[in-house]
Amino acid sequence: MDGADGQRLAEALDGLTHALWNHEPPEASLAWLTRAAVTAVPGAVAAGITLRDQKGALESFAVTADFVMEVDAVQYRSGEGPCVASLRHGPVHLVNDMAADPRWPTFAPAAVALGVGGMLSAHMFAWDGMAGSLNFYADRSDAFATGAEAVGLMYASQLAMTYALSRQSTRLRDALASRTEIGAALGILMERHHLTKDQAFVLLRKRSQHHNTKLREVARQVVRVQQSGRVPDFGVNI
Repeated sequence: MDGADGQRLAEALDGLTHALWNHEPPEASLAWLTRAAVTAVPGAVAAGITLRDQKGALESFAVTADFVMEVDAVQYRSGEGPCVASLRHGPVHLVNDMAADPRWPTFAPAAVALGVGGMLSAHMFAWDGMAGSLNFYADRSDAFATGAEAVGLMYASQLAMTYALSRQSTRLRDALASRTEIGAALGILMERHHLTKDQAFVLLRKRSQHHNTKLREVARQVVRVQQSGRVPDFGVNI
């Protein structure tokens, strides 16, 4: 990695810090850093992220060009290709000449037909039954310069951190919002029905279980009824 690569990485990390500080959603943070990754890897014309969920389903995110979706779809259908290999085996898989690479007899010809000359896939993470890889695409063979693998792995690491922190931040904000809504609903029920806080919570929980509805949604219903001017009445005895 030369000085220019280091500068690009530093700029990307600065942008990442800004995105997380301003509570941007995970999708926005991932998209921003993926676009930055393309400029940091000489020879890459596009990039994207592959995420494998807990059921094994593969999906593309934060792609920087439309053709990436087509290329990825071939990998997912065939079960072969650098991004699939990265997810399974890590840490990085480089294809300098897609047309001459014998490892993926189904995927490689299809990728060449879609205009892909080379690919670089770097493992992002594997936890909780999920996995991710950062994929770079070149439009000619031998496009990736020396050091591309190291830069790709560094960006993959930063994207993994972004994904994890953003998910954690989103869950925390959701939990705080849920707590606020439930608290408001408890206050309404306590006032309207002369209940203690514990009794009001039992009432909410019974309603949630009876209708197989999340407690937060039941709380929202109570607040909406209150705002409409009606009296929340579940018809459930404490």
